[in-house]
Amino acid sequence: NNPVGTSNEIKKNEEVITTPLKNYEEAVTNTEAPTQSQTKPTTGGIVHLDSPKAYIEKYTDEAYNHKTVTPQTSAQPVNNSPVPTSKEVTPIVLEDKVDWQWPTKGKLENIFNEAQGQKGVDIVGSLGQEIKAAGSGKVIYSGEDLKGYGKLVIIKHNNTYLSVYAHNKELLVKEGQVITKGQKIATMGDSGTDKVKLHFEIRKQGQSVDPTSFLGQP
Repeated sequence: NNPVGTSNEIKKNEEVITTPLKNYEEAVTNTEAPTQSQTKPTTGGIVHLDSPKAYIEKYTDEAYNHKTVTPQTSAQPVNNSPVPTSKEVTPIVLEDKVDWQWPTKGKLENIFNEAQGQKGVDIVGSLGQEIKAAGSGKVIYSGEDLKGYGKLVIIKHNNTYLSVYAHNKELLVKEGQVITKGQKIATMGDSGTDKVKLHFEIRKQGQSVDPTSFLGQP
């Protein structure tokens, strides 16, 4: 959870939500009180792929890209009139979106059914067939350390969505590489499985979702 500042916790160059001040005396007290620094974590967020060796991604300022608005309050001379108080402002967070495309052509098999352990879809094709990025983003994993996925690529598209490409023959991208939608990232294979196919997943905030609900039928 992100640290939340109180009315007397102010950090330079960072906006926080303040609690309304009840009266003038409290405003004076809080003005005179020493400020406290606010510390935010620099790491966090695990890409869970149902494996103890799941890839751990380090978040920096990107995890704090949603800003909140600090209401302005000012002390007024004491009088008999009610003292106006500031109001908390709820930040508006827009959902991240991705312009998706199917990563390869082929026959769709083993459709999404999380209850039965099918966390994505399988696309059957030919050995060496091109696998392309389903959307623009950054490669956060390229390797074969996750059991059951064979040679695997994971792309982070934004703070909401990841896409997963498993059982490849050859991996053509490296971790940290920025790629564009439609860019070739791998070739189809049968690593970690018994059939030439691409196992394709979309993860929304770490949870498996049905790719066909975003891309329709291939």
